[in-house]
Amino acid sequence: MQVILEGDVSILSISNIGNLEEFDFNIDDINEEADLNEIYEQIDSYYESSELDLATDNLKYKVINPEDINYLAIKDENEKEINLDDAILEHKSIDSISKFLDNANVGDLIYLRKEQGRASVEYSLEEIDRLTFEYFDCLGELEQSDLLAQSYYDIICDSIDLDNIKSNNEQAQIDRFDFEPDLIYGEFYKVLYDEENNQKRLEKIDVPGYYFLDSSVNSDELLN
Repeated sequence: MQVILEGDVSILSISNIGNLEEFDFNIDDINEEADLNEIYEQIDSYYESSELDLATDNLKYKVINPEDINYLAIKDENEKEINLDDAILEHKSIDSISKFLDNANVGDLIYLRKEQGRASVEYSLEEIDRLTFEYFDCLGELEQSDLLAQSYYDIICDSIDLDNIKSNNEQAQIDRFDFEPDLIYGEFYKVLYDEENNQKRLEKIDVPGYYFLDSSVNSDELLN
């Protein structure tokens, strides 16, 4: 049996790229816009070739806001559209960013990449009784820190994790993920140590973010 989902999806990737030594750059010495663009383009080429995923500690989320689901259906011999109200929304913690920071060193550079666009996803399950979606509701967790408060939480919170859909405790397998981004944006953060709270935190680097693709009219409103 299959589950078909279509709608407006966001993909968030967070990669620890260390100190940029392998890119022959030092983030603290960047003064020219051309230098910054070259860094972004080099890192993007690593990302597109999947080398960044293989060479760095990273997180990746594929998520959708329930309101942005345009079509949801179960397909066996016939295809039947269903409502999200018929599914179970299961709370999912957002503590993965804290675990990610536990493995990072103070001073490491973090590359954050956001992609937004239309997607059509097809899953397979042996049997389907009632679908369960893991949902980042973030209640009671936001006070832990202000990590990537805009760039991270605004995308993840109140969204469904597209990598974790199940029925009767059986994990659905993604057979097809067709994604057409209309917005791709990158920015840098640095790992710092917060002595007051006795924990690591991320601080946005004071250099402009970079638009690899932007076909939206009000892209700044989407990302801020």
